[in-house]
Amino acid sequence: MSTPDHVVTVRRRVDAPADELYAAWTEPELMRRWLAEVVDTDVNVGGRYRFPSSDDGDPAQANSLTGEYRVLEPGHRIVQTFCHADPGVDGQVDEFVEVRFHPLGPAATELTVTNGWHGLGLSEEERAAVLAGWSEWLELLVAAVMHPRAAEH
Repeated sequence: MSTPDHVVTVRRRVDAPADELYAAWTEPELMRRWLAEVVDTDVNVGGRYRFPSSDDGDPAQANSLTGEYRVLEPGHRIVQTFCHADPGVDGQVDEFVEVRFHPLGPAATELTVTNGWHGLGLSEEERAAVLAGWSEWLELLVAAVMHPRAAEH
């Protein structure tokens, strides 16, 4: 992957071991607790994933996210392509997500999510929306790891 034209990065300290966070990002039954109710994934380098998301449950606003796993380093790093299946989302090429898990001790991790792409940039409003979206997903991830029963659908 070449250096992207545009990057949005979110960092979060989580009171959980890196291995637990990695598992929540790669094990389908755990992914369903925070990422999407439907998860279709082959978690192997070169494997593909797909999960539908929607805007407030409105099927008309549904936008499936798809991609391919490029790097899987358990407990350390994930790199995956990131494509919006909605034809209304365009202008971003070679989009990817890199997730880094940096242990801060036995029960704490700094989680860094980098979303990068080539092509069109974002307005300040769009950038704020992307940051808010990633922050919301990380909140859901933390809830699923810290309180797994409460996070189940």
